[in-house]
Amino acid sequence: MINEIKKAMSPSEWDFANSILYKMCSDYPNHTSERSIAKIWLIGRSYAAAIERRTDGISYDDFYIDKVKPVLAKHDIDSWFSELAQYKNITDENIDKIIFAHKVLVDIFHEISMQNKRSLASKYLHFHFPNLYYIYDSRAKLGISRYKDHVGIVKNIVSISDKEYQSFYLKCHKLRKHISEEYTLDLTPRQIDNLLLRAK
Repeated sequence: MINEIKKAMSPSEWDFANSILYKMCSDYPNHTSERSIAKIWLIGRSYAAAIERRTDGISYDDFYIDKVKPVLAKHDIDSWFSELAQYKNITDENIDKIIFAHKVLVDIFHEISMQNKRSLASKYLHFHFPNLYYIYDSRAKLGISRYKDHVGIVKNIVSISDKEYQSFYLKCHKLRKHISEEYTLDLTPRQIDNLLLRAK
């Protein structure tokens, strides 16, 4: 396992592209302008999780302007984003709030698209808060299943959440703790994602 961990911690061909998305969200964290449309569009398209899939014949441009923008403006996203920004790392004291915030964003995205966008929500939150959120998609879900001997069974701790993401999140966090205790290596959520994508 140590070889896979070291590979996950090594530089990737995608680091530069990801750094652009991280910087965009760091430089423009708010949701009070057209920049919020750009963030969702770029992250969704870059990570095969576009919010505009199945738009009932509406053009992509109109969808973002007529549906995405007003829904984002209606919800006070920046208020709870500012709370998340206070957390530097995942702790026992804040993990429930971190997981709950994902559910809030899933519900907002559902209002826009009428679809469950748990993957997009995890990716969008990850780029705004890279130390707090694990990236969820079908490949990561498969990857964490291959570490079942290390993570075992987890019990959900947040009553209101996207249950599938919460289970995935807690498994990733348990794997991260196992690696820290077993190998004294502290992986970031991004490096956990790298590890899951390499899992065999």
